[in-house]
Amino acid sequence: MKLSGLGSDIKDQSVLFNKAKRKFVTQQIARELITVAKKRGEKEMEKSLWNTYYCLNDIVVSDHKIYGSSCKNRICTTCNSIRKAEIINKYLPVIETWANPQLDTLNAKSCYAKNLNSRMKAMKRAFKRILTTCNRRYQRGNGPKLIGIKSLECNFNPEERTYNPHYHFIFPNWEIAILLKREWMKLWTKRYTNGWAQDIRSIKNSVEGLIEVVKYGSKIFTEPDPNKKNRKKGTRYVNSLSCFTIPI
Repeated sequence: MKLSGLGSDIKDQSVLFNKAKRKFVTQQIARELITVAKKRGEKEMEKSLWNTYYCLNDIVVSDHKIYGSSCKNRICTTCNSIRKAEIINKYLPVIETWANPQLDTLNAKSCYAKNLNSRMKAMKRAFKRILTTCNRRYQRGNGPKLIGIKSLECNFNPEERTYNPHYHFIFPNWEIAILLKREWMKLWTKRYTNGWAQDIRSIKNSVEGLIEVVKYGSKIFTEPDPNKKNRKKGTRYVNSLSCFTIPI
């Protein structure tokens, strides 16, 4: 096996424990999704999920470090943790130069599974349209240039059986954040979104703010109580149909 990456210190028990935990969670998820893929006759998806199931099954120890071959699939919690670290290292130096960074969440009303694919496509088209409009204004000297970091998250409500795709952004200032919120509300209107669902808040800590956005790329578990009224410890579930329906 050709060794790549920095490897993990075999003497660091906390690192090894976290790797084992992520491996366990990933395999449980992959097996459930493989069952769904088989029922739907999705051969390519089934193959990809088996690849995830066996991610880092074979490891090599060299100079007190462990190395392995990763699957790089989005459903893999181990690969997502690596991707998350890479993104943070890449963008943190930029965000730290911003004087007043803002965390912006843009939302649309929840929908059912049959409408999820079209809803997510519509959201991407809407953002592209806003980006084009604002860039044209900037070129004419009538507005700020849109600069920021975005991630797309989709929550699943296990009680209502609905999905809620939404964007998370980090912008360098309040002016850009409020501009995007205004344009978003104008496009989606009150029929598909509500003003109270759009959230803007100042980022006091650049690291925590960036993690807040990046973490949604590796978020796996669904809160059993969508309204978070009950925060007691208990059984947590991963809904395999919800994971499979969301475009990966």
